[in-house]
Amino acid sequence: MESMRIALGAVTPLTLMIALGVLLRRLKLVDTVVLNGLDRINFRVLLPVLLFDSLYSADFKTDFSVKFLLFMIGLFVIEIILWFVITPIFEKDIKKQGTLIQAMFRSNTNVFGTAIISQLYSGGHIGLVGVSMLAAVPLPQAFGIIALERCGNHAGGRRARMLNIAKNPMIIGIVVSMIAIFTKLSLPGPIESTVHSIAKAATPMALISLGGTLEFSSFRENRKDLMIGATGKALLHPLLFVPLAAALGFRGPQLATIMVVANSPVAVTVFSITRQMDGDGQLAAQLIVITTILSVVSTFFCTWVLTVTGLI
Repeated sequence: MESMRIALGAVTPLTLMIALGVLLRRLKLVDTVVLNGLDRINFRVLLPVLLFDSLYSADFKTDFSVKFLLFMIGLFVIEIILWFVITPIFEKDIKKQGTLIQAMFRSNTNVFGTAIISQLYSGGHIGLVGVSMLAAVPLPQAFGIIALERCGNHAGGRRARMLNIAKNPMIIGIVVSMIAIFTKLSLPGPIESTVHSIAKAATPMALISLGGTLEFSSFRENRKDLMIGATGKALLHPLLFVPLAAALGFRGPQLATIMVVANSPVAVTVFSITRQMDGDGQLAAQLIVITTILSVVSTFFCTWVLTVTGLI
């Protein structure tokens, strides 16, 4: 039951912020115009800053392992290839297709991973989450943008799409982040504090906006895609990557981190990005809600099995 409590502790704040968005819309304190404005601010300013801050602030030195990093990169490469290949088989709607593809390899690694690992190891080994961010942020983020751009209804052909990708705020955020990492950039204290404060506003704003725009009536309409998303995130990913990691010799905190990443729900940032890039915002919101709830169950089960077998 302890592992269930830990998982619930990680997702409860996310769920409550979504519920707040639903409540604000019901009380008519926000409307569509306000919510659309919040999404634009999030997409163009807050999310790129969050992306930069998550990499800039990550601890890459503690618990660093080349083998672990290469496995994490491989994990996301497999996920990207897998969902780019199989999603068009099940979903023919081009708008839903792009949304589902990028949602399946975009995970709430930072928030979810930090919460679970810090609880499992009493605040230790958080550096492993930082190392995993090197794989979990740049690669899935870039290919998520490509998936949405590729499946969107954009005029101008391939050249225009490539230009749109290059100008995307998230792609710019990735480039700036990687430059900061490789140059070992050190921001002045006041600027660093400002960046961190702006970044902290991104997730709550995205969740409140998600709750405010969530249409429960369309869950039935999207049930096929939600079933695919739920099965992939809560069943396929853990069953594929956790046994593979164990077979390759990962144990203890490293295996626990891989387990948490494999069980992480769809990233909250997917919602705002999908809406701003003309994807299916409702499907993105519903995937976040469903996978967040299911991540509690899948994380509990995986933690229990790995603990009983003595692997973590």
